Amino acid sequence: MASPFISGITKIFSTPDVAVDLGSANTRLFAGPGLLIDVPTISGSQTNARSNREPNQPIRAGQIRDLPSTARLLKKLFKAVSGVGLSGPRVVLSAAGGAGPAERAALVQAARLAGASATALIPAPLAAAIGAGLDVSLPYAQMIVDIGDGITDIAVIREGNIVYSRTAFIAGSHIRYAVQKMVRDRYDIKISNNDAELLIRKLGAADHGPPYGSLEVPETSSREGRTVTIDGRDVREAVVPVALLIAEKIAAAVRETPENESAEVVETGICLTGGVAALTRLAGVVEEITDLPVTVPPEPMYSVVKGAGRTLTTITQTNSWQNCSVHGISAKPVDQRFSF
Repeated sequence: MASPFISGITKIFSTPDVAVDLGSANTRLFAGPGLLIDVPTISGSQTNARSNREPNQPIRAGQIRDLPSTARLLKKLFKAVSGVGLSGPRVVLSAAGGAGPAERAALVQAARLAGASATALIPAPLAAAIGAGLDVSLPYAQMIVDIGDGITDIAVIREGNIVYSRTAFIAGSHIRYAVQKMVRDRYDIKISNNDAELLIRKLGAADHGPPYGSLEVPETSSREGRTVTIDGRDVREAVVPVALLIAEKIAAAVRETPENESAEVVETGICLTGGVAALTRLAGVVEEITDLPVTVPPEPMYSVVKGAGRTLTTITQTNSWQNCSVHGISAKPVDQRFSF
């Protein structure tokens, strides 16, 4: 049995295994219970709104568009949890359900450039289902819908495998853009991404029902710090059409699901995850359009990263890590049925 001194030294110089969810708007890292880091992926969204410059968005629609910026972001996160570790962390990365070999390779390369010592990939819908508390090992089909900022990832899972998947390129960013356009057209001002998100959280909903309310937001183009009061009804007019489009994409996926799995999804329902899943009454709208029961887990925006984090032990036990320093870049996803 190791002495307390040796155990303490080992702990100091060890590097934890981590899970990462690289999103278009936010990047999240899980390094164990109670250690979850959530940072913006988009940089300069507040200041650039004032200077009429586009914010730096290294990830769009679930794909890496700026590899160096993505690697720098990951390097900061790895450093935050690695301490004085002698090697980089082993990293499990979530990949969009529709990601091809090139997109998966870009994820691995970004992690490698950031200092990862080994990597593994897991489909984001599978990670979301695990993080939402679904038993993905069950022998009947369950539908998971992860609505992020760039894409809506839809999948049907049975016995730890994805048996159907569909990616819809309409998600949270489209709601945000709709609100920003409404404010620009109706109030003749520009607002930042952050303030648009605040309006959506405080006043937005997936239907036109009350309550409505209002909220003051700063005019980003004003140097005097002027604020403008936005009516909740106007926010709803912007949000509802996009929310309905998302719900209709989910309904289309239900119709496209193979007959056997579709019959089982009718019984098991739909689980919504991702930041947009928290939109007021969205679950009810999806229920109405699909005529299926819909559930939303607590903190749905963290479902993917928490689920990826729960696979760390399984990946280690099955030796599914790809060593960056020995084998180079691997874009192969984890070929493993997960049971939790």
